[in-house]
Amino acid sequence: MREPYGYTPERLPDRAEYPIIEGWVRPNERVLDVCSGPGALSLRLLERGASVVAIDVDKDAVEIARSHGVDARQVDVDDGLPFDDHEFDVAICNVSLVSLYRPGFALDEILRVGRRSIVSFPNLGYWRNRAHLVLGHSPKPILHGHHWWDTRQIHNFTDHDFRSRLAALGVQVSRMEAFGADALTPTRLARAFPNWWAMVCIYELETVDAY
Repeated sequence: MREPYGYTPERLPDRAEYPIIEGWVRPNERVLDVCSGPGALSLRLLERGASVVAIDVDKDAVEIARSHGVDARQVDVDDGLPFDDHEFDVAICNVSLVSLYRPGFALDEILRVGRRSIVSFPNLGYWRNRAHLVLGHSPKPILHGHHWWDTRQIHNFTDHDFRSRLAALGVQVSRMEAFGADALTPTRLARAFPNWWAMVCIYELETVDAY
C-alpha cells in the first residue's frame, strides 16, 4: 500500500521539465499524462490547447487535478494502461519511471498507447552520483535531499541504460534535452555527454512504427 503524497490543491508543483515538454506538444493533440500527480503539467497543456487525460495512482492527486478542470482518472500504471494502441498522439511520463514497481512494463505501456512519447528521468550516471557510489554511499544528488530510506525512487538507472533499452525495443529518439548540475537548466555539456553530465534527461520518442 503506497503512502499518499500529501498534495494540496492550493499549490501545484512547477517543475523545470514543464516548459520543455510544453514546447514539444502541439495544440489539439490528444495527450496522456502518466503519473500526473495533482495535474500541474496537464493543466498547462490544456491551457495550450491540447486535449489531456491525466492518470495517477494517488486518489487525492486525482481529486485535486479534477478540481482544476483536468480529466483525471485513478489508474495504477504498474497494472497496465486501460487504453488502445496509439490512442493518444503523445504519452508523457515525467520523472516517474524511477518510482514505479515495474518500470520496464510501464515504459512498454507508455510506448504502446502513444504515437509519440515523452519520458524524463533523473540520471544515475551523473558524475556526482558516481562519486558517491565510489565512496561507498547511496548517491545523494539524484535523491534531491532525500535518503535511501525515505525516497520513492526505487529503480534508478543511467542515461546509457535507457538508451540501451530503447535500442532493444527498436524505438527511435526524435530529440532530447538534458539539465546540468542544478537539475534546472539545459546545458550543452549535458546534451553532448548526458550519461556523465546530465542530472535530468528528457526524451521524445517515435513509437508508432515500433509498436
